[in-house]
Amino acid sequence: MEDQYLWSRAIADSFVESLQRDEGLHLIVVMPRWTDSDNPVSRLPQLLGRQRAMSRLAAAAPGRVAFYAPENSDGTPVYVHAKVCVVDDTWCSVGSDNFSRRSWTHDSELSAVVVDTAASDHSPYARRLRLTLAAEHLGRGVDGPGYPGDVSEIAHGDGDPGDDDDLARLMHDCPDAVGTFRAFADAAAALEEWHRGGRRGTRPPGRLRPLAPPRLNPLTMALAFPAYRWLHDPDGRPWHLRVRGRY
Repeated sequence: MEDQYLWSRAIADSFVESLQRDEGLHLIVVMPRWTDSDNPVSRLPQLLGRQRAMSRLAAAAPGRVAFYAPENSDGTPVYVHAKVCVVDDTWCSVGSDNFSRRSWTHDSELSAVVVDTAASDHSPYARRLRLTLAAEHLGRGVDGPGYPGDVSEIAHGDGDPGDDDDLARLMHDCPDAVGTFRAFADAAAALEEWHRGGRRGTRPPGRLRPLAPPRLNPLTMALAFPAYRWLHDPDGRPWHLRVRGRY
């Protein structure tokens, strides 16, 4: 999942239920390192929302949930504005709505869900999207060591069925949830170690670094909650849906 605002515990609970129900499910979230506002009036409520959602997810499935923030080759954080979700190489969504109650119930948004039935056991479109995004995050494009092909050309080439085979070979260690989760974790750990070591030597491939939930003291959380609840993540559902907990 790539998202700009992962700050709704109510929305995170949807993933929590799935993680607790299926012990084989792994969740990778790519999101911005910094919020889009440096103003404390806006920043603290946003951090509170992140803390609530991220902590809830991490506690639900230790070792199966990971959060990452991207950066460019110079080490400058890259802001994530994407709203993408790929599930089991079968279902994927791309659109304007973030994984927040504000987007789901309050603001006007537009998203497309794609289920490609060209293959019997997966969606070729969803798998291609997942592997293409993974290749970008893991630094396996034209400049990646040992990977001479431009991943964008492989993934979005001339439509030849062989393009999918080329992408699969490029991402040979990411055939499923466990492999992809491990590849992301290993690449992010290597890059984080390089930063902690003073950026000495060759920069490891990849663009992601681990991202921990924000740490806020109880007083800050209490002060930020009203703005978070009523301004940043309002509930726009009619009352009969709120009472039933439905969307």
